[in-house]
Amino acid sequence: RAFFLLVLQIAYITSVFGFRSLIPSSLINRNAKAKCISQHVRPPRSFQVQLRNTKALNVQMSRSYEWSQTGDDIIVTMPLEESIKSKDIDYVLTPGKLKLGVKGEPTVLDGELLHRACLDYSDWVIEDIDGQRTLKANIRKDEEHVAWDFLLKEHVVPIDVSITHKTFFDITIDGEDVGRIVMGLYGKEVPKTVENFRSLCVGDKGSTASGVKKHYEDSKFHRIIPGFMCQGGDYVKGDGTGGESIYGATFPDEKLRVPHDRAMLLSMANRGADTNGAQFFITTASARHLDGMHVVFGEVLEGGDVVRRIEAVGSPEGTPSADVRIRACGAL
Repeated sequence: RAFFLLVLQIAYITSVFGFRSLIPSSLINRNAKAKCISQHVRPPRSFQVQLRNTKALNVQMSRSYEWSQTGDDIIVTMPLEESIKSKDIDYVLTPGKLKLGVKGEPTVLDGELLHRACLDYSDWVIEDIDGQRTLKANIRKDEEHVAWDFLLKEHVVPIDVSITHKTFFDITIDGEDVGRIVMGLYGKEVPKTVENFRSLCVGDKGSTASGVKKHYEDSKFHRIIPGFMCQGGDYVKGDGTGGESIYGATFPDEKLRVPHDRAMLLSMANRGADTNGAQFFITTASARHLDGMHVVFGEVLEGGDVVRRIEAVGSPEGTPSADVRIRACGAL
């Protein structure tokens, strides 16, 4: 009789509320959550996060991250789901190492930092960035304003100064032809910077908004300091206050890895970080104090004697004693 009454109660409950009412809510929520993650959650493409095949209720994610920098800080971001709480974050920072991930998942970052971090001003927080729940770590640089080309030492790619392009300047001093300078450009190391210089040598990118052709032809070496460098590239005003890149007025520093460790290197002149335009300089001696502040993008292959003749008409203040011009230029 008791069994018969139980059957009647079950029949009544299922007819009114459905069969799911007999399953504990904790099991329903847990199963629904697993189904949602495996079939419907698609992290934003900008983070390039991929879901791996997993066993039920044991979802593992292969996460990725993005990093950027300011003058003082390294910023690392990593996307998170709503289910990930602060207690689930695996974050360890020492002056020389960083570990980042989510507990129970493969570690996202674990290695030696490229440069040292200052722990006193470093922290992390979970916040919403463009609609995506995200871990944001701010890592204070121990040396301010030092550019990091990589986040971890294991990510370092060897500097590649192989020559990919060749350009030339035919130089006149006070109207006299003094010879040709042939330059090799490091297109694999800094392709955007190289394309800017190559194009300005060729003159194939039109004109500025004021109608001046973007071309080095007939421009001056306006600043020459013996024992240091010869600067030119201001094809607009000729005095160091003008000249535009092919990308606009200026463009960001690409890589600051090649050192100014010898004479006859080509490097970008600028007004500070990320202000590359058209102006460049050729070193006439080692200038290591410029490392990390100017982009080296090539070297003189032929015509070093011509560079020395240009250097000879310079002054400690930089004002040339003769008119030094690029009579003709182009690509080889």
